[in-house]
Amino acid sequence: MTLSVVYFNRTKEAAAEGIRCCADSLITGELGKYTPHAMKILPLQISYPPDYTFIKHKPRLTHTIGFTFAGNLNVAMVSHSLLSHLCQHIQPKHTHDGSLPKIETIAGLAASVVYTYVSNYCSLMKKAGLCEIILFGFCPTQNEFKAFYIHPMISDGRLLMQVDEQNLYEKQYFSIGTGSKLLEEKVIANGGKFHPNLVREIIQNPKSEDFGVGGFFQRGWSNRWGMRLYCDAMQNTPLGFGAPFCGFMLSPFEVGEHHFISLPMFSDVA
Repeated sequence: MTLSVVYFNRTKEAAAEGIRCCADSLITGELGKYTPHAMKILPLQISYPPDYTFIKHKPRLTHTIGFTFAGNLNVAMVSHSLLSHLCQHIQPKHTHDGSLPKIETIAGLAASVVYTYVSNYCSLMKKAGLCEIILFGFCPTQNEFKAFYIHPMISDGRLLMQVDEQNLYEKQYFSIGTGSKLLEEKVIANGGKFHPNLVREIIQNPKSEDFGVGGFFQRGWSNRWGMRLYCDAMQNTPLGFGAPFCGFMLSPFEVGEHHFISLPMFSDVA
């Protein structure tokens, strides 16, 4: 199931430079289609040190990176929930040096968390309990954009979680999920050039559901200042005129009488 893709966007504008991610939103299972509205790109906030009252006169740093997955939805969601809590309670071992952990360090923590849940689910569901993850974003400590692929592997009959860094500066894109083969074929047909619209075409093609890919086109964007979820620019859709986000119309998406939700938007420019 799933097609999730990360790629590096090169530009002279610092705010626009960074790692972008796009994915489908379909969840399927033994009973068929569960939902076309699943979130498969999520923000992961890292805070250092925790906001405790007994830690005084220490600058608190926060930064957000991206989290995307393919595979078992439950494993991904419980892993993200636990990581979200843990990553907001990071403290220095000795002295406060004013720096956040490297994304590589967070990837190691994520591998430990995902391993536990994958082991639990696979004991009952076999391969249906597997899950793979990409952590991506700007690493303030190393002053570089980083992406780490966290995935299960079997070594000497034992289940392990492997952490592989992906150099998005050198490759056009990196994808995970059952739709990766479809994307590879699209890129070849496009003269070897990747474009996020190729992902959109796969998601909107009903035949892709045979590979567990479908639903709606979603995307996130990680620059030097953090990671944000984005929705398509205002458009006329079967759901009405507005800004679609995982099949929901966010403009207006009212929250009570006095507020509405407004996510950042951009068009199909790569």
